[in-house]
Amino acid sequence: MWILAATLAFGAVVVALSGCADFARDDQGDAGPGTTTTTDGQDDGDGDGDGDNNDTSGASDSTSGRGLPDGPTVELVTNEGYFDRARLLMGTATSRLDVIQFETNPGYAVDLLVAEVVAATKRGVAVRMLLDDEIEDNDVLRKELLAAGVSVALDSSKRRTHAKIIYADDAFLVGSTNWSDASIQKNNETNVLVRDKSAREAMGKWIDALWADSSKSIPTKLSTSKIAALYTDGGFEAAAGKLIDKATSHIEVVTYGIHIDDNYDDSPVQALVDKLGKAVERGVEVRFVADRTTSDWGKMTWEFSQASAKKMTPLGIKVRYDPASVVTHAKFLVADDGAIVGTNNWGFGGFELYHEAGVRTYEANVIEGLLTYFEALWDASSP
Repeated sequence: MWILAATLAFGAVVVALSGCADFARDDQGDAGPGTTTTTDGQDDGDGDGDGDNNDTSGASDSTSGRGLPDGPTVELVTNEGYFDRARLLMGTATSRLDVIQFETNPGYAVDLLVAEVVAATKRGVAVRMLLDDEIEDNDVLRKELLAAGVSVALDSSKRRTHAKIIYADDAFLVGSTNWSDASIQKNNETNVLVRDKSAREAMGKWIDALWADSSKSIPTKLSTSKIAALYTDGGFEAAAGKLIDKATSHIEVVTYGIHIDDNYDDSPVQALVDKLGKAVERGVEVRFVADRTTSDWGKMTWEFSQASAKKMTPLGIKVRYDPASVVTHAKFLVADDGAIVGTNNWGFGGFELYHEAGVRTYEANVIEGLLTYFEALWDASSP
C-alpha cells in the first residue's frame, strides 16, 4: 500500500525501479550513497538532532500549516537533503500545494512524502498532483490518492511530463529528484528551493496551464532576473546557450546522459555542444560529467553518452563518467557566475519534446555549492 500512517518510522531503503525518460530507467540499482553528500554534525532542525537533514520521527507535525521558515532566496538542495526540504515545503503549505512528478515508486521515503500530500488535503490545503501517464505505479498511486480525497490526475498521453516540482505558498522545489527511494536516498541529485516572488508567480502560472492542458508545449519566457529566472518546455537550450556564450573562465556540466542524435540535422544538443567547443577555443575550461551505468537497465544511456563523448573530446571538452557504484542523476550547468538547475537531460526529448522546468540563477551561495559538488564528483569520476 502506498499511503502509510504519518507516524511510520523511516526505515531500511527499498530500492525500486525508477527512471528518466530521455534514456533508460535511471535511478534504480544498488548504488551506494551519493559521492558528494556531506554533513557538518550540527543540529539541522529536522527534529532528530543528528545533523543529517532527515527527520526520522514521522510526520512533520511541528510545522504543519504554519508557512515555510525564512531561508535563502534560492537554496541548493542535493542528494538526501531533498527529503527534508520536500517534507518541510509540503508540511508548511497553508493554502496551495502542487506536486508534479514524472515517476513515483512505493517505498519508505516516498510513502512519507505521500503522507504529507494526504495530510495537506485533510487540513484544507488546495492540493493538486499531476503524474506522467506512462508509469504503472503512478496510476496505482493516483487511485489511492483519489480514495483519500486528493485531487490527482495523469497527464495527457500526447506529451511526457518529465518535470519534478513541489510548489507551495511560499516556495517551490524543482530539479532532478524522482519520487523513488533510490532517487531520494542513493543517487547524486540536484534541486533548488526557490522563495523568490517573481519566480514563484511564473511557476504557479505554468503549473496552472499544465494542469489545464498537458497535451501541448507550454514555454515560459525567460526573465532577466539574476535571482531566479524560470525556463520551461523547450527553454533550456536558449537559457544555457546564453550562459555558455558569455563564459570567460570555466563551464561545468552534469547530466544523467547525453545523446547527440544524428537523425536530427538541427539537433539542439549538437548546437549546445558546438557552443561548448567555441568556449574552449576562447580559453574557457569546459568539463562534463555523465553517469556511468553498466547494468542492463542503463546500457542504452551509457552507449549514447559514450558515442556523444567521441564528438565532444575533439572539441577540447573534458568528459568523465561517475563511478559505476553510484547513479548520477543530477542535472545542472555552471558558467562562471551563473548556473542552471533543472529537470532535463541532454537529449532531444528533454530539450524539445517533454514538459521540463528549471531555474537560472546567479545567487552566489548556489554557485559556490554547485562548484563544490562538481569538484567532488569530478575527482571521483574518470574518463
